[in-house]
Amino acid sequence: MSLTVHSGSLRDRQISNLKKMLHLNIDTDSNLVASTNAEELIWKVLILDTKSTAIVSSVLRINDLLDYGITMHSLITQRRAALPDVPVIYFVEPTPENIAKIISDLEKDQYDDFYINFTSSLQRSLLEDFAKKVAQLGKSGKIRQVFDQYLDFIVTEPNLFSLELPNLYYQFNNPKTTEDEITLKADAIASGLFSTVLTMGSIPVIRCNRGGPAELVSQRLDQKLRDHLINTRSISAGGAVPTTPTSATGERLVLILLDRNIDLATMFAHSWIYQCMVSDVFSLHRNTIEIKTPLSGSTPEDPKYDVKRFDIDPKDFFWNRNASLPFPDAVENVETELSKYTEEAKELTAKTGYSSIKDIDPNDQHDTQHIQEAIKALPELTQRKNIIDLHMTVLTDLIKQLDSKNLDAFFEIEQNHTQKSDPKKS
Repeated sequence: MSLTVHSGSLRDRQISNLKKMLHLNIDTDSNLVASTNAEELIWKVLILDTKSTAIVSSVLRINDLLDYGITMHSLITQRRAALPDVPVIYFVEPTPENIAKIISDLEKDQYDDFYINFTSSLQRSLLEDFAKKVAQLGKSGKIRQVFDQYLDFIVTEPNLFSLELPNLYYQFNNPKTTEDEITLKADAIASGLFSTVLTMGSIPVIRCNRGGPAELVSQRLDQKLRDHLINTRSISAGGAVPTTPTSATGERLVLILLDRNIDLATMFAHSWIYQCMVSDVFSLHRNTIEIKTPLSGSTPEDPKYDVKRFDIDPKDFFWNRNASLPFPDAVENVETELSKYTEEAKELTAKTGYSSIKDIDPNDQHDTQHIQEAIKALPELTQRKNIIDLHMTVLTDLIKQLDSKNLDAFFEIEQNHTQKSDPKKS
């Protein structure tokens, strides 16, 4: 993979790389569904594992997959019907178990052509073992591509990502953790950061505090980047790959790694920000909000809940504008958005003769300017209304929790205590 600088956020770059993979690793800026040449769109099956499902689902939706010819997707561990005439894209972790599943599918002629993509770098020993088994089957002709995608991280916001490595703080600071276990965890973190660096397209200046896990991770990441640059330069024609790629502004990025111990208070702090309250009061994981409401008759011994789940789309305009705002501002803004939508819908329907926007028939054949304008505006208005309704529901449930648990008083007490204990404010 060449180190080139892209424009846009980390999420934009990850989406771009995923869509390129779904188009069989061919660069394209066109919408294939809208293409006049139907032969350009190749219908495919997508096979994922648990990790890659999290990567894809955090930034792409079913409609996005359909736009790039994915007619079916399933887990590699599931029983799958044979589709011998359909090409398949694998996007999985580079593990012996996943390699064995791919070999099994190949042996059974489960699919037509095999396009294999790994979330991170495939070890040399696994690659050699994979090649040996494919050669023994005599079906190397069915393997069209093998790519390391370096997408081993979860993007939840335009410039916020997670490596999804739980309990790291505990494991790094537990005296019972062995040196080998710490080394494995540091390697896992370095591998994830390595993927994000390559996706960003710029080799950063690395800074860290000394004597802790941050320094250990920095050393391993530095070595991975050096090895990658050497290997890339050696296979690049004329050695054209620069040794220190820079950002689009011509400046090198800075990666600062800090141990959690440098700011323990943040681990326990609560916030009045909309996104933070959703995470604290409900559950916010991989851009999915989960709200649990105890059912009547439910007991601590036998808890029963009504569960509501809401997916936050990357194109959710309200979340993008209000997630980082104080909770009262988000409440005020959602009411403003609802009023704005109601007024626009009222003006639109008044011109068409319909009594409500819900009554507008997309198949209405009346060739009038106002009806045609309404039909064109209907998808965008419907999407806006769905997003507004989603956040109205979430904010309404948050207000109920705020009232029942006195969260505003709790936040005020915490803030006052923090300010009194801050030596800078004394």
